[in-house]
Amino acid sequence: MSSWRNKQQTSQAGSGRTGHGTPRSRGRPLGGRAGPTRMDLIASVSRSSGLEKGGDDLKDRGTQEEYRNFIEGKLEAVLSRPRQPIESEIEKRRRIDAQENILILFRKLREGVASSRRNDQFALEGSTRTVYESSLYLAIIFDSPKQTTSIISALVPEVYLSTPPPHRLCLPTILLSSLHHLLVAYPSQVPCNRFLESIPEALLPRDSPIYTWIASLTASLRTRNYARFERLSRKASLSEILEKPDSISTTLGALTITPQANRSLASKALLMLLDLLRKKSRETSWAIIRSAYRELTCGVQPSETKSWLSRSLCLQSVVSDEFNVEAEHWLAQQVALGAVRRREGVEGKWLVYKFLSLFQWRGNTVSPVHPNTSVSVLDSQLNHRVLGKRRRQSGQDGPDGHTHLPIQNQKRTRRGKPQKRHANRPVNNAHSPVAPWTRTIPAHHTTSTGPRGQWTTTWTKYQSGYDDESTHTADTGNGVEDLPDDRKIVNFVLDAGKEWGDKRGKAKSAHHWVLNRNRECGL
Repeated sequence: MSSWRNKQQTSQAGSGRTGHGTPRSRGRPLGGRAGPTRMDLIASVSRSSGLEKGGDDLKDRGTQEEYRNFIEGKLEAVLSRPRQPIESEIEKRRRIDAQENILILFRKLREGVASSRRNDQFALEGSTRTVYESSLYLAIIFDSPKQTTSIISALVPEVYLSTPPPHRLCLPTILLSSLHHLLVAYPSQVPCNRFLESIPEALLPRDSPIYTWIASLTASLRTRNYARFERLSRKASLSEILEKPDSISTTLGALTITPQANRSLASKALLMLLDLLRKKSRETSWAIIRSAYRELTCGVQPSETKSWLSRSLCLQSVVSDEFNVEAEHWLAQQVALGAVRRREGVEGKWLVYKFLSLFQWRGNTVSPVHPNTSVSVLDSQLNHRVLGKRRRQSGQDGPDGHTHLPIQNQKRTRRGKPQKRHANRPVNNAHSPVAPWTRTIPAHHTTSTGPRGQWTTTWTKYQSGYDDESTHTADTGNGVEDLPDDRKIVNFVLDAGKEWGDKRGKAKSAHHWVLNRNRECGL
């Protein structure tokens, strides 16, 4: 007599059908479907090549309509769960997987439309049946640059040229494509310029407001005119070039996936691209401001300087006011990066560092500000920018256990002249200090020409447009080791060539520059 367990095993080992007593399969919801539908398992045209069963189903126009309705149901479920400001890693992974799945489904549908050579309203301009435009806007919203680039290359201008006019969504699509090329290749504008040149006059008139706005925007980025860029990248400027104040929500809103979907989906894609471009330009604008100003006034209370800084750095989001950044909060974040610091004893005053510092002083010992900084970068900064000369390691340890770096000089050469070495200094083939990265500057280097309390730094003037080397002394009062920790940052650790290295004969003296920086920072 066979038991119930034997019957169940016999049923499972037979034809593969599950019997009445088979446990529910893992991942299958109670009361849900028995399994994936035909739309879930439909094959991609490019992957199947017509060899698999049902591999050419998406070439059928009726199947394309059915598959589009299937995607709409999936998309509504994803859009009903908006992104939260704070989400865990698991929630983030689930959101990204769901968004990527939607983009994959749209890609399969585009392949079927392209294979069937369908150029009717379903393929392009239907108010609720868009394929290419919907894919483009969703790829932008879901932050998928690779998908966006592939869609643009297939859509503009080939698809528009192959369909009869009118193309009421052509100009907004070209606008989005131009912003995408600017964002991906920033600061280079070559891809954007090539894209605009490939657009025929019939699709993008050169006297149209959109083309004029794009040309002005790229010119402001190219000339680093951050004030003009901020004005052009406002939401109000978009309304002006689209001719109507509410045209962003009406004209682009025609791209809604379903009538019940959010009608601001398309405009959100445009504003997201513009907001990302404003964040990209913020780095360039901040570098210009740091090179031009030695001090900034920005406190809790509103002021003209605070408002100006907020506009110049594009701290106001064009997507939503929830993403706005206060100028004081942004400056506080720059303190950790070594770009600014609060002026002691004065409320709302910020001292600006021309270049980011990588090192801290502990007496005559140098250590990195950020522990994750690359060792090779630290060695290069120390050898070439702090000490100003190429160092050779002698292998002699100081009393504190750290390897001392002797002043082993090798002057930079011009026109192939041989390098000059000091005859009384040994040469070692080791070019970089040993790990862990904590270096001690030799005592004769820090106090070579004066009493204790004077800090002597060797600076290579080659970086500022000269070829000779010289030593400069900056008075530190009671000595660096007696200063508070927040004032021990080596503020002259910088790449002087970025500021005035190529202006030979017109460069500011590195000697005065170092003294001024030490004076500004309280050293």
